[in-house]
Amino acid sequence: MRKALIFLQLIAFAYGSAYAKRIDRSYINSILQKQPQAKEDTFLANQLIEISLFLSNTNADSGLYYANQCLILSEKHNWKDEIVKSNQAIGINYRQKSNSDSALIFFNIALQLSQNTKNKAYLSSVLNDIGLVYAKQSNYPKALKFYLQALKIDENINNKNGIASDLENIGGIYFKQENDTLGLYK
Repeated sequence: MRKALIFLQLIAFAYGSAYAKRIDRSYINSILQKQPQAKEDTFLANQLIEISLFLSNTNADSGLYYANQCLILSEKHNWKDEIVKSNQAIGINYRQKSNSDSALIFFNIALQLSQNTKNKAYLSSVLNDIGLVYAKQSNYPKALKFYLQALKIDENINNKNGIASDLENIGGIYFKQENDTLGLYK
């Protein structure tokens, strides 16, 4: 019976992976078909970021390729917001590859650059990403420090989605530390 359950799980996983790859390919192809006639503008840069982030869970190497293409394009035109997002996407793809050191390098670049933009949501998002790296390393105090910084920014700019994400991450840290009472938001 146990062997049958394991076999069924493997089939479900294989089917799910094949289905996800088929969706990945059709989604990416639809974006890439528009790319040759696309002019070099921030829309193209954001499409490259979208592809990179879409691939980060299934093919981080390809995700890195598209994030780097966006970084090259954004630096060529000095698009500050897209440079931040490119570095963050590179960090996300490295994090997905379990390469924490490289992820932190690019997240810290994005952090420095996002402090100079008017969009504080970028800053909060990067702080959250840095927290995720430290949480994955089980460095909960450091992760919590970054999550709390992100929460403060999101509360100041009334970013409800950001607040929800921050609180979820903070609650996850308290849960891992078996400190349920601190996980309650007041």
